[in-house]
Amino acid sequence: MSQKRAAMTAASIQRLQREAIPHEDPVRTAVAKRKPKSVEAQAKLPPSRVGKVAINYWTSPERRAALKAYAATQGTSIDALMDEALANLFELHGIKAKSGR
Repeated sequence: MSQKRAAMTAASIQRLQREAIPHEDPVRTAVAKRKPKSVEAQAKLPPSRVGKVAINYWTSPERRAALKAYAATQGTSIDALMDEALANLFELHGIKAKSGR
């Protein structure tokens, strides 16, 4: 690239940067606008969910049905089975994490 062309390109970039409309980062804006849960909202949670967060996971209807059936045969909940599965996964990979229960 010639020096003249490089200078024109650099000048064009500087002009565009000066004229650019500043914009906010949409992710930071959304996070900043989030309001913490009110005391009333936290009070509506069942005691078993206080201090916990949800993890969404998509799977096939067949796997979900199998998990529900297994939980029923074991006399436990899907939450307890998933907590056990995460504990086993973390142990297998040497990850230290506090139990969800």
